[in-house]
Amino acid sequence: MPCFPECCLVDYGDVLTDQDFSAMLRFHREKRALGTLLLHRRAKSNSVVEMDESGRITLFLKRPAPEELHDRGETWVNSGVCILNREIFRHLPKDTFSDLPRDVFPSVVKEGRIFGYSLTGYRCAVNSPKRYEEAQQLVLGGACRIVREGVGEE
Repeated sequence: MPCFPECCLVDYGDVLTDQDFSAMLRFHREKRALGTLLLHRRAKSNSVVEMDESGRITLFLKRPAPEELHDRGETWVNSGVCILNREIFRHLPKDTFSDLPRDVFPSVVKEGRIFGYSLTGYRCAVNSPKRYEEAQQLVLGGACRIVREGVGEE
């Protein structure tokens, strides 16, 4: 059987962030979480997340229908970055493609081991030419610093 690390960082690939992942990892370990999702607040997003006072996620909706929004306004939303414990693999469907927000997160919320961690840094989904330019300018201007091994680099 292959040896996997205790957990891994998952980034959706189009997300640029300067989030402090070491603090997020400490939170993940303290909570003994199956998963810790980086969350930010936004209105009219493609996800809705609700948490209790400890940060435990109690509701995860991916692409909610209009009637599920109920004029919620600004809500917690999935930022597209998470830390996952290797136990998450037992929740993945066998022999088929799966999508974490659509196929896995809503069902494992019931276990009570999925937590939300509030975004404290910069985050941008680089999903259009305009957003690419915005992200490029922020990085070049020093507003979003890329950090490697605890040392900030501009």
